[in-house]
Amino acid sequence: MYVKEYFKAIIPRIIALLGADTPESFKRAGAFTLARLLESSTATTSQSHATPFILDLLHKPFLEDPSQNENSSVLAVDEALDRIIVLLANTDPSPTLIPVLLAPLVPPLYSLLDHLDHVRTSDPSLKDAVKGLIGTWSKIASPTKAVEKLWSLLSTSRMYWQVTLEGSIRKLAQ
Repeated sequence: MYVKEYFKAIIPRIIALLGADTPESFKRAGAFTLARLLESSTATTSQSHATPFILDLLHKPFLEDPSQNENSSVLAVDEALDRIIVLLANTDPSPTLIPVLLAPLVPPLYSLLDHLDHVRTSDPSLKDAVKGLIGTWSKIASPTKAVEKLWSLLSTSRMYWQVTLEGSIRKLAQ
């Protein structure tokens, strides 16, 4: 039980190191730590306890209904997106890390990209970042997993987004 409590306390702090106001060396150290925990989630029991906490913090803003997302400890969508980009930019390309981190996010990322493509005032760098994440995942994913995940786009309900001129992203309730 102590292991879960430890990771519940330490993982948000490590993810916070990936923020914009953190020195680059701290970002690299945080990204390395998170990548090792995600890549070796089957290696030891203590590391396998870390993976759900990491993925929960990074995926929840994209996957949860915003009306249920009243918890202040949950990252905003734009913060989670920035942290994922920093994590992937500061780690070695890994065929085990990228599917674990990005596969559950393909439908929301694709939906966000569709929204950004239809809004003329959307930030081109944000659009490129989302395209890059989808492209990175598609290069690593096996063909059957890629087809399965892309096919699921047709069966999932439509997601609605709001992107402000300041760059904050919000998932809207359906």
